[in-house]
Amino acid sequence: MLVGVPVLGCILAVAGYFAVLLLWRWHTVYHWRGRKAGSRLRPLTANEIEMAKTVFSDGIDYTRVRIRRGLPLMPNMKVAVSPNGCIYFPKQSCPADFALADRSYRIWLIHELTHVWQYQQGFRTWLGGLALVLSGGYRKRRAYAYPPPEQITSFNDLNMEQQADLIAHYFAAKNLPGSRYCADLPKFQTALKDFLANPNQPSLLPKYRLFSKKAYAQQHRQ
Repeated sequence: MLVGVPVLGCILAVAGYFAVLLLWRWHTVYHWRGRKAGSRLRPLTANEIEMAKTVFSDGIDYTRVRIRRGLPLMPNMKVAVSPNGCIYFPKQSCPADFALADRSYRIWLIHELTHVWQYQQGFRTWLGGLALVLSGGYRKRRAYAYPPPEQITSFNDLNMEQQADLIAHYFAAKNLPGSRYCADLPKFQTALKDFLANPNQPSLLPKYRLFSKKAYAQQHRQ
């Protein structure tokens, strides 16, 4: 048993990840055979692609990305997951076009597209996410908290969620006037300089690692 990790929460999270992985094969087969995969599955809109390119440039094959409204077998989940290069949003939080929705939805999509970028570049996001689940990283969202941008010297030292939040906040600073992240835009640009210069670098990917409470405490010590 893992100390400090709710057993039921772990079981549900793991079950959700594997449900997505198993059912995605069915969606893929039906979609690429030209059959109707259902109104819950859609490609990115032209607006969403244009928005994403302001961050990822050509680092993502946008034609491969699919958004699904609802998580298979777990319809009441209130979080998004992107374990296989596709994004699964809660049914009640999946606009027809994120680029035209409230800014919080735009930031959310960029976060999840970072996981798509990771996956397409060769990182198994389902495995990285599973490691964070089993080590308690998602408890109180601790796995998402990255160091102050000016202290980040290597993008690949961040875990998969830290990378996604850093990129999402950079997007907000760059594209959403009045965002609370705007003042840190120069710091984000420095921390992300290698990614922004060329996102097609597998060397930028995070490593498979368990969440470290000690490292978290050191990063966020006042």
